[in-house]
Amino acid sequence: MSLGWAEVECAIVEWAQGKLEFEENQFIWRNQNLPQPDYPYVELHRDSLISIGVDETRETTDLSQPPGQEIALTTFGVREFTLTVNCYVDEANGSNDPDCDAMALMSMLQTSLAQISVMEAFCLAGLSIVEELAVVDLSQVVNGVFVSRASMDVRFRTTLCLVERTGYINTVQVNSEPCNPSGPSNVTGVALEVSGN
Repeated sequence: MSLGWAEVECAIVEWAQGKLEFEENQFIWRNQNLPQPDYPYVELHRDSLISIGVDETRETTDLSQPPGQEIALTTFGVREFTLTVNCYVDEANGSNDPDCDAMALMSMLQTSLAQISVMEAFCLAGLSIVEELAVVDLSQVVNGVFVSRASMDVRFRTTLCLVERTGYINTVQVNSEPCNPSGPSNVTGVALEVSGN
């Protein structure tokens, strides 16, 4: 089966929401044409899949399948993608407080990636954590107001598998037919006839 992105994105939001204790509407995905929520909020972005290594194809035969579908060619491919998490906190919600500014929240989120429960939840969605990069402080003044912003990248690995079904050669029949070339008589040719699904 291919990767279910809806399930992956749900697992990511549940992880961040559970650790930061934000409401669901405080999480947005970049480039989804949604209005910016009120502070504090988290912006998520995942990049495209990168192929790791060489894909592998395995063949299995199941004669109980309908004709033409007895052979399954399953291709497995390891892929990675990077999730970028940005947290924004304004002055009214603690941007000047080092215990609850964006850096503090993102550092807590980063530490939670080592928890068994978090790794198991991602595993159920078909993901494994490869690495998390350093939390970066990107705070700035926006419209005269200090906004605490922190960013972190997390690299995930997953396995995609695609199945193609095909048939097999059912019978091979050999027929003898007389052949009359110029030269010696009584020479017999062989015609090969192949039939299958």
